[in-house]
Amino acid sequence: MTARAQAETRSDTRSDARTRRAPRRRRANSHHLALIEHVDTHARALRQLLRQLEAPISLLARVLREKEAWTEFGYARLDDYARERLRRSGRWVRDRARLAKAIDLSERLASAYAGTDGGAPLGMVATLGIFKHASPGTLELWIGRARSVPVRVLREDFRRANSVGAADRDLRIGCELTPQEHFEYSIGRDAVGAPGAQSEIDGEPDDPEAPCLFKATIDAAASAAFHLGLELHRAVVGAEVGPASFVEALIAEHRAGPLGEAGNDSNTLIRALERHVVEEESVAVAERAAAWEPSGRPLARPELGAKEVEALAAAQELVAQARALIESAGHGDAAECDQQLRELLGLEDALLRTLGDLLLTMRRMGAFGENDRGALPFTAVGPYAEQRLDISRSQAERLVRLADRAPNYPPLEQAYRAGRLSTESALLVLRAIERSEVDNETTAEWVERACKSTVKRLRDEVGVSHLESAKRPEEPVREPLDDAEWYSSLRRTPGRTLEEIVALAQESESRRQHPVRLLLRLPRALAYGFLAAIDAVSAALPRQEETFSRPSQLGAPAEPQPSRADLSKALFGMLIDYAETWDQPRDVSPSPAEAIYERDGYRCMAPGCTSRAEIEGHHLRYRSAGGTDEPENVLSLCCFHHKRGIHEGLIRASGRAGEDVVIELGRAELSETFRNELR
Repeated sequence: MTARAQAETRSDTRSDARTRRAPRRRRANSHHLALIEHVDTHARALRQLLRQLEAPISLLARVLREKEAWTEFGYARLDDYARERLRRSGRWVRDRARLAKAIDLSERLASAYAGTDGGAPLGMVATLGIFKHASPGTLELWIGRARSVPVRVLREDFRRANSVGAADRDLRIGCELTPQEHFEYSIGRDAVGAPGAQSEIDGEPDDPEAPCLFKATIDAAASAAFHLGLELHRAVVGAEVGPASFVEALIAEHRAGPLGEAGNDSNTLIRALERHVVEEESVAVAERAAAWEPSGRPLARPELGAKEVEALAAAQELVAQARALIESAGHGDAAECDQQLRELLGLEDALLRTLGDLLLTMRRMGAFGENDRGALPFTAVGPYAEQRLDISRSQAERLVRLADRAPNYPPLEQAYRAGRLSTESALLVLRAIERSEVDNETTAEWVERACKSTVKRLRDEVGVSHLESAKRPEEPVREPLDDAEWYSSLRRTPGRTLEEIVALAQESESRRQHPVRLLLRLPRALAYGFLAAIDAVSAALPRQEETFSRPSQLGAPAEPQPSRADLSKALFGMLIDYAETWDQPRDVSPSPAEAIYERDGYRCMAPGCTSRAEIEGHHLRYRSAGGTDEPENVLSLCCFHHKRGIHEGLIRASGRAGEDVVIELGRAELSETFRNELR
């Protein structure tokens, strides 16, 4: 056995031993539980303040979407505008716009959302799902269902309803049914016991689209190679797709290869699922958590809860100061609505940072835990936030991560607390600096770069930092890229990604790597397929001479476990297979136009634009004005930014392509100036 494998074996064995010996957390005493309930009460009160902002924010999102206001600011699509100007995703804007529409079009749904009908207010997930799936005949049924089941169960109902066409659903509603049968048919399930009923595993619906978390501990080099492959995949499909699309492509390449038909032992896959796929908590656990209510016992020492009281008072003052803005939201032109929305989102961000602190406090107090190890009946902060606060699991996890990790880096903490950094930008900086030793000066440089840069360029730079730390893990964190280094990193010469992935694989073989957690949110069926492919590739590769073993259950025979190196090798094999198909080196020199697209990475060079399709060459100095076809005079732009942007006055570009480009984004009175995607 190699020294590296021995070290991994000792580390993993110690970790497993700690897991087996971990004692159950003691039940919280009454004083400790009262303190947790105190924090929960303030978190719920803070969420009510956020709800006061929800309606005006949703109204503004609807107005801006209907007006397609992003084009006035020089953006080709909603997603880019939302990310760069609003610090949100395009999906976030679309959901808020739909919420405003739902409240406007359905008076009954609006009263249920506000809680003015005598029932508990509906959350956003429930309101949007009901607006999409309910018919006039089933609206009351859906509202009652939303108020009686956990959010986790309600989302499953919506997924099942999604598979039934509206006509079929309305036809079934006309039948003579009992209330329960009425609901079951309305959400698209066959009658109990009828052919085609849902198959189940351990009593849970076997929904292939149900989300789950894929997790694996791999080498840092394998993690960097995965992100290189993801960027290659985006270039191949010509869109800014997510990891799920890339995983699907990896599986397809695997199945088309020699190992694609290899069968997988079902017991092996079940054990692999236990190790690498974290599914949502069971319905029984979710229902028990949803039924929990605080006891209302007072604090024995009120001074212990003073911090939360002060934070809530400060939040209430912020909302009170913004009352005039809240009441006037939605009036004005696109520029005024954009300004109103950005101000309200700044206020919302401040409240969310405070909420992240409260959630972190609860986690540190032992409020959450699986198998009744937490003081509250919630398995983790995500399910708690989803059920009690109507906040997505992923958003809650991001807020807690920043509340927990940012204080370790004072410049990052100060910028994040001051609102200079969005949640995504702060997390990107954290990713760039936390893998190796870093001083405050380098951290401050990264923070300043994040404040000035588009999120698009910041992602590029953090990706390069991630790649270099995987190649040279012993070196400290590097500073942000200068303009020349950034332009060099964009170049996408055919065969370059394949060469870099192979180099990382060799690096992983030659020296010990830092362990990295690969975390991917995937549909359940995709997670199954990914695991099956990894298992098949891993089985075909030569394994370490020895792998550590552990019992799957106490007293059961020991089962061999693949080492981190085995998992990394299998992933490298799949990545190299994909790159060999889609990134073969070119045997001939590229045409002049192709050379320009390669230099710019086959993507639009307008600030914040993520277009990778319909790329055209724009002459910075028009040929009619004496401009040439030399590479430094030709810039890659998407069709929108070339035809509508340049030629209709939405953007203006000057400088030398590939070296120093200045772009004014937006109409003259709304424009923002960028130099190489830096403000």
